[in-house]
Amino acid sequence: MLLSGAGHGYRARARAPLRESIRPDLAFAGVSIEQSADRGSIARAAQFTRGGRGDGAAAAFAVAFTATLTVALLLSAKRFYGDSNEYWELARTFTQHGHFSLLNFSNEYRGYVLPLLFHGLQAFGGILSATTQVKLFNALLFALIGTVLAPWAAKTAWPQRRWGFTRRLALTALLLVFWDGALNFPMSDFPGLAAALLALAAAGRPYVPGWMLVAGFANALALSIRPPYLPFTVALGGVVAWAWLTRREGQRASPARRALCAVMFALGLAVVSLPQVLSAQQHHLKRGAIPRYSVNALSHKQGALTVGMELELASDSTFPEGMFYHDEGGALRLLRSQKNRFVTTRQYLEFIVWHPLVMAGVYVRHIINGLDERYNTPFVEHIGSNWWRRIASFLIVFLALLRLLWPAARRSLGPARWRYIVVLALTCLTSVPIAIATRYMLPVWLICCMLVLTSGWPSPLEPAGAGVGGLRRYRKLAIILGAYLVSMALVYEVVTATTRGLHNHG
Repeated sequence: MLLSGAGHGYRARARAPLRESIRPDLAFAGVSIEQSADRGSIARAAQFTRGGRGDGAAAAFAVAFTATLTVALLLSAKRFYGDSNEYWELARTFTQHGHFSLLNFSNEYRGYVLPLLFHGLQAFGGILSATTQVKLFNALLFALIGTVLAPWAAKTAWPQRRWGFTRRLALTALLLVFWDGALNFPMSDFPGLAAALLALAAAGRPYVPGWMLVAGFANALALSIRPPYLPFTVALGGVVAWAWLTRREGQRASPARRALCAVMFALGLAVVSLPQVLSAQQHHLKRGAIPRYSVNALSHKQGALTVGMELELASDSTFPEGMFYHDEGGALRLLRSQKNRFVTTRQYLEFIVWHPLVMAGVYVRHIINGLDERYNTPFVEHIGSNWWRRIASFLIVFLALLRLLWPAARRSLGPARWRYIVVLALTCLTSVPIAIATRYMLPVWLICCMLVLTSGWPSPLEPAGAGVGGLRRYRKLAIILGAYLVSMALVYEVVTATTRGLHNHG
């Protein structure tokens, strides 16, 4: 008994350092010792903490940033075209008569945040050229998204799946392969995506006031940088509020703590939105924190919904006339039936009600064309088929759909919080009805990469034995290959028809 009592005393003393050692990391992660005990044990909490330390994020970021910056510097310098030139020039408007002020920004179609970031580049870039400054900024974004932000968002959705050094580098490599041409230009797509990923990951900790401040701040940043992200920003607030109301992610959070988290989330939104509100009131006598948004000059004249019915794809290019892929299907016939070929919002909704198949076809073609990574740059200089890039990009999309639709592969993700993935996909919702461009579907493409790279894929081969042998072992593999061929046939039909509709390309 004496030995037994001594043993218990030794174990009690041994546990104390363990509790103290993991307390700081758990507090940062938003998990208290008492909460972790309620959900399982301190040992599981310690395992969570060790996984965060040993995931290789810091090393992966260092390697990815070095490699991405090297690739960027090797690219030939490009002149800023279209939107990229507008953002770069807007950065100069904050300083007038030698005086800097956020209220000097007066553009009603763009948010102030991205021009402000570029203003900082111009102010502190020193002797670096404009193209070098932009390449440095974009290389940093690529490395952050690939090795830190996207894996963090993936772990928020699938907490049991671990992202190590190799997977983080693989995601960054995919970004480089398919989007390296974007390193040359100061565009809103990657900064907006980075802000949305940060907001999403921070929202996964709805009972930690500090993270709620970050979530609100990043959410407002994403909306200012990319106004089409409005459905995302609204839905993210709804997800956070739902977590507070249902207490699914923190059983012991008191009403006072939930109220504090709500205040911090609102404070983060207000800090970013206030300059936009004041600027709109001062320069345009309008109220609102959301800048007006128009896709392109063509949309100013005809309306974005009208252009969306007229075109299957609208690619930016260095050609003065642009690259517009006209839709010769049923949607265009509906459009021609309207006076002056212009569609109001009410008429558009009537089309959806009375011609659902035609409009569904428009959306399917827009989504497929938006995921067609035939070009690696937002500003195309040379028209080409780039067949290997297209095949590879649609293979990623197919594998992502397989991960979702194959029950064994979906279950292998472990307990999932799908609401976070759905919210991220909503960043593309407002882009589908308009003249779609590939870069508008960047968040959905990234979700596909996350699904493919997340660990836990099951084998498509039946296990040997138990009466399974011969060709029966390959049954699932044959079904998967057959589904792939059918899907690629559909994709081929859509993208080739789109290519035939190319007009006004210089």
